[in-house]
Amino acid sequence: MIKVSAPGKVIISGEHSVVYGQPALLAALDKRCWVTIKKSNSGQLKITDKATDDLRLVKLGVKEVCQALSVDQFQLDITLNNQVPIGSGLGSSAAMSVSLAAGICQFFNPKQLLDKALINHLAFKIEKHQHGNPSGGDNTICTYGGVLKFQKKKDKFQFCRIKPEQLPDFLLVNTGQPEESTKEMVVMVNSKDNIKNIGEVTGKIIKCFKEQKFNQLKALITQNQRLLEKLGVVGQKAQKLIQLIELEDGAAKICGAGGVKRGSGFALAYSDNLQFLAERLKSKHVEFKKVNLGGVGVRVD
Repeated sequence: MIKVSAPGKVIISGEHSVVYGQPALLAALDKRCWVTIKKSNSGQLKITDKATDDLRLVKLGVKEVCQALSVDQFQLDITLNNQVPIGSGLGSSAAMSVSLAAGICQFFNPKQLLDKALINHLAFKIEKHQHGNPSGGDNTICTYGGVLKFQKKKDKFQFCRIKPEQLPDFLLVNTGQPEESTKEMVVMVNSKDNIKNIGEVTGKIIKCFKEQKFNQLKALITQNQRLLEKLGVVGQKAQKLIQLIELEDGAAKICGAGGVKRGSGFALAYSDNLQFLAERLKSKHVEFKKVNLGGVGVRVD
């Protein structure tokens, strides 16, 4: 039996713009997706998904990986347990894709170390089934973990690890699950004029992390959020919550593809006095949780 896991992700900066070749700052989340694989006794592919009833992507993923490895999918009995919130901008499909690809690779080659480059490549193929034209950033951070600067140039992934001595603390604020899919939101972007501007803000945020100088971070996060609003990917509910955070001397931005009809997924909130912000949000009955970023990437458990 093989058991592997991969983390969810947070886009600290670079939503949507990363699809168009701009840089993004990505961090692994402290929630994971576990995949357990053993030999099927029935000679049929068996999948047990403890997170969702929609097995379409899992089945496509198994087929994609097995065809690439030239192995028989009907030997597999697979159980998934995804603790990454689904459909909320935290990389649940990427965590699943990476852990599924890694699990199948390990099942057929148990004595080999994880080939992260191969796993990332296979996970990206699975992600295409879900999102159409993803940047590849989600599967890359879920594979390698930590904090990464990521950019896609001419369909090639360019990324480097950022190793700050310490990461600033953040809160994840729930604005509600989006009605739209990531694929729909990418298509919905109503203006490309702000894409380059988001890339420029991202570059400044990356510099903050590299130099461990976070005095400008709050203002940059607010600037990033305003540009995302101009793209038309942030609904009214999320905008009101973020305005509330700003009134409490904080800053926040959505950290996924967003949503406009209902919720916009999770927002990443920052403050120079995070404890004060948390107390104020709690008093106003806003759903949030403190988040630890920069965790371990895909691993054999």
